[in-house]
Amino acid sequence: NELQNLNISNLNQLITLSCSNNLLSNINMPTSNNLQSINCSGNLLTNINFSYYVNLNSINCSFNSFTSNDFSNLINLNLLNCGGTSLNSLNLTNLPNLTSLQVFNGLLTQLDVNNSIQLSTLEIYNCDNINQLDISNLINLTTFRITFCENLQSLDMSNNQNLTLVRINSNNALQSVNLKNGSIQDIDGMFFDSSLPNLIYFCADEDEISILQSELNNFYSNNTISVNSYCSFTPGGNYNTITGLSQFDINNNGCDINDFAFQYLGLDVSFNAVSTNSSVYTNSLGNYSLFTNQIGTYELSPNLENPTYFIVNPNPASVNIPVIDNSTTTQNFCITANGVHPDLEIVIAPITP
Repeated sequence: NELQNLNISNLNQLITLSCSNNLLSNINMPTSNNLQSINCSGNLLTNINFSYYVNLNSINCSFNSFTSNDFSNLINLNLLNCGGTSLNSLNLTNLPNLTSLQVFNGLLTQLDVNNSIQLSTLEIYNCDNINQLDISNLINLTTFRITFCENLQSLDMSNNQNLTLVRINSNNALQSVNLKNGSIQDIDGMFFDSSLPNLIYFCADEDEISILQSELNNFYSNNTISVNSYCSFTPGGNYNTITGLSQFDINNNGCDINDFAFQYLGLDVSFNAVSTNSSVYTNSLGNYSLFTNQIGTYELSPNLENPTYFIVNPNPASVNIPVIDNSTTTQNFCITANGVHPDLEIVIAPITP
């Protein structure tokens, strides 16, 4: 319709209100608080005192002209859709039963959802002013989408063990993602695309690293994204760095600046002659970095699919860290061919069922 005003102030027994897609700039609301569901989306409304209606379990106020609103203390609220508004803040405190939240708003500068631990669905679009997002406390989250948040730089999804569907795309500034949650994700339910041009780090559980790396390789032909289980790209506190370059000695005359980078070389890490059950990998440029915060001797042992085909120098590499002083130690690896080994493997796999 094309309603501009709506007066329902005398409908004190009203439970459900649906007046979407009108030209409403004002609604004279009931004085009772029996309302349980409101859908007023697609209007010109600037304010409704939702917090008065404490029995509300569903609110869809999307695509209106709200600049502020208070949704706090709606203890029965299950569903909230406040997308397409001009809200510059969103108060979600004391919403213990909120299970579904949709936000698409270019003016929000932060979003705190960690008190709504019953959330199972969270969808965020066009939130250009949000730089960091931490949803790690949402242990019941199953569906998460975040799209077109142009300035989002870091995303923390750790502890979200029940995630079955994740969509992360068209977030141009995103640099790091933390999905280390102690649970094997259904990677088929995750979606990335090539519109994450600044993504440099993805933290995940050990058993997911190789799968995630493969998925990312599908979208980035020159993939330089680090994927491992160290969840801080730059650690906090004091630490030393062991870093270096792995190269393939194409001419068998020693590695120099003319030789190729040896990509994605796995280096098994031991500490004081005891395996740490962890690895660090070189990226597409042949570079690796291992962060350390313990004094002792670290051994880096190259892990090759066909170790007899190559000679690696050194193997293993032994690096002594006598003091934690935030210094950097360089340890390079030079790989040469060990004889001639014709070795061809062809894998044919369908890309659709």
